Amino acid sequence: MNYLPFHEALEDCSRLAGKVPQASCLHEGNIPVIGQGKQAVEGFTNDPDLVFRGDLPVILFGDHSAAFKFIDRPFARGADGTKLFRPRTEHLDAKFAWHFLQTVQLPQSGYDRKTKYLENVVIPLPPLEEQRRIAAILDKAASLEAAQQRRTELLWRIEASLFCQMSEKTACESKKCTLQDLTEDGDKINYGVVQPGNQVDGGIPLIRVGDLMSGGVDRSALKCIDPEIESAYARSRIKGNELLLSCVGSIGTVAEVGPADIGSNIARAVARIPVSETVNRKWLAACLRSSTIQRYFTNELRTVSQPTLNIKQIEETEINLPPIELQNTFASKLHAVERVCKRSSFSEAQMRNMISALQSRAFSGFLQLQ
Repeated sequence: MNYLPFHEALEDCSRLAGKVPQASCLHEGNIPVIGQGKQAVEGFTNDPDLVFRGDLPVILFGDHSAAFKFIDRPFARGADGTKLFRPRTEHLDAKFAWHFLQTVQLPQSGYDRKTKYLENVVIPLPPLEEQRRIAAILDKAASLEAAQQRRTELLWRIEASLFCQMSEKTACESKKCTLQDLTEDGDKINYGVVQPGNQVDGGIPLIRVGDLMSGGVDRSALKCIDPEIESAYARSRIKGNELLLSCVGSIGTVAEVGPADIGSNIARAVARIPVSETVNRKWLAACLRSSTIQRYFTNELRTVSQPTLNIKQIEETEINLPPIELQNTFASKLHAVERVCKRSSFSEAQMRNMISALQSRAFSGFLQLQ
């Protein structure tokens, strides 16, 4: 079995694509903007000068998120910490390389730049036909994951449609308030742990931006931190009535915490919103995911080293609040749709675990570090 160091196997071709800041992305357009976040696209651009000018496919690497994405269609790249790579040799299949790289465990080091860790990665070079066979098997698994994502996207579209219908019908009955007005008495919106330190087995679970999935929290890969460090952040410890909002890097993901999340804490890049009992939390989550408020978040971004939405801007988010009876009716309808979706699919965590197991079997014996 031959192996090549990462930078001998793959060349950096980032210079061949224009970069589009998240704040400049369009909601609709001709060219998808692909970044380092979990979403398939960050938005769109209509500027042809920003399209990747090299041969496809390429592999996008998130310098902060450590995510690898396979891209085989015209695109522009997100501006925040993205690198592009393609094979240097005809003996390496790009799809095989992408599947392999998703199994590589890079150091968990917060939001620092992770490209430097790629220097320690070596990529296996089995015969080309074997690479393609492995890639084809894993592609089938990926297609199941894509089908699951489409079901999830359909759920969000239904949610958006129901919310839009309700907003139109209740415009006259709604009153204006801020998000801070809808928080629990005696509590407030806050950030989480600033410097969580290293993983501590048996420590306090920490919810990060990457753990916010499809409206809830994915607990399959939570980092655990030293209880002594966590104890200084009791104000952001999860009680069970919260919504969580990503507010650094990838902006605007909204998750409802569940019973299993109680006692966990959150990272600095996540805002904790303690929801008052006078508001339906599922309705408020849909409100925060609505296009109007997502645009507000985008417009209010501040970018120093990375896009950031501060607490004051979150608190001042303007909400049109309908009567609680109508909020509850909306939540009941959405809950019925969610039940149907869950009945016909795996959870995202189950799907990822299944694919991870398949990847481990496919690359057994290939994993090496220099």
